[in-house]
Amino acid sequence: MTGPAGMRARMTRMANDETLLRLARGGAAALIIKIAAAGLSFLMFLTLARAMSPADFGRFGFAFSLATVLAVLGSFGQRMLVLRFAPVYAEAEDHARLAGILRAGYVTVFIGCGLLGAGAAVSGLFWPAPESRTWLAAAGALTLALGWAEYQAHVLRAFGGMTLALAPRDIFWRLGVIAAASGAALGLTPLLDAASGLWITGGVLAAVTLTQAGFHPATRPAALLKRPAAYEAAEWRRASLGLWGASVVNFGTPYFSVVLLGLALSPSAVAAYFTALKIATLLGLALMASSLVAGPMLTRHFHAGRLDQARRIARLTVSASAAMTGALFIVIILFAAPLMGLFGDAFRAEAPLLIVLSAGYLVSALSGINVLMMEISGHERTYLKVIAVTNVATLAALIPAALWAGPLGAAATVSLGAVVWNIWLLMEGARTHRVATSLLGLGRMS
Repeated sequence: MTGPAGMRARMTRMANDETLLRLARGGAAALIIKIAAAGLSFLMFLTLARAMSPADFGRFGFAFSLATVLAVLGSFGQRMLVLRFAPVYAEAEDHARLAGILRAGYVTVFIGCGLLGAGAAVSGLFWPAPESRTWLAAAGALTLALGWAEYQAHVLRAFGGMTLALAPRDIFWRLGVIAAASGAALGLTPLLDAASGLWITGGVLAAVTLTQAGFHPATRPAALLKRPAAYEAAEWRRASLGLWGASVVNFGTPYFSVVLLGLALSPSAVAAYFTALKIATLLGLALMASSLVAGPMLTRHFHAGRLDQARRIARLTVSASAAMTGALFIVIILFAAPLMGLFGDAFRAEAPLLIVLSAGYLVSALSGINVLMMEISGHERTYLKVIAVTNVATLAALIPAALWAGPLGAAATVSLGAVVWNIWLLMEGARTHRVATSLLGLGRMS
């Protein structure tokens, strides 16, 4: 059946397809939450910056980035492992193995993140400044809170509850931190130091995550501890190692770069870089939203052999994300100093940092959904190789560049790394899946 009648029939089938409707609702919820989270993340760090001195915000930025990195390392791939196995066990009604993988994941995350967090706290004993002990101890506690929150979000995603999985960490945590730090930011209470900011951030996150756990039977503490469980330890261990490596590679350079700069530059210089990075990440919002929306459609058309439709979706996606990102990039060029000044007058002079870091995000937007297409087409190993090589090279060059040209040298290195891996992936895409994702390459492979 073709023509208008055929279209109406297809629309009717789609409207009555419960699976498709659930996917659409979940995708829409995730998209709305992620967009709101990006704005709230900006406001959270803005509030914290106004609540501290520039030097303390630099220490906070270093410690927050360190905790984020350690939380990824200490989770040992459990986030993606539970997404892979829990839905399978739930579908098969294998309640014992389902309980086993959830319990093993929580234990692994708490031990791994707890040990790395304790290591961060102990490292404060060897730092030159005695006050470092207080904020490194807080960073250690934040490591555990971040690892717990991220793992639990992935557990709930495995059961299909996108709103319950994402909203507590992405929305309520940030709102809670904003509320807790707003008094100092508005001058109503004394300024926070780095340690206080970290304890607020970690404490609110832990409270939100504990509350979240009570809303689903699978994550309630009593059920986790008492439910009969079976374990496939060897299989889970083998799978988790590969997933752990992929998660570390996928993590990218931004947080690693802040940690490395914290070892080489002054707290005020780190604060300027961290501020510029937090503003620049807003440029990645359009591409992230486009990937969430386009992913299911691209997967369906690509694996059905409908390459013309896949190319059309890629073309529309890159056009939309590039237009939005380009417009925001122009705003940043025109108003970089005032935007940096929102975080503190001391940062206005560091406007070039923001422009340089934003340029890297602009290149990513112009390159389109190249990462998504590599994953959809089954070439994720190639993608991981590209990201791993460029990230290692970028991080290796970061400290020499920072010592030579300060934070601006570091920003240029990070943006150059983004340019290299995007171009490399576009070349790999032309060789493998042959769906043009770049604005510059539209129609080249069609």
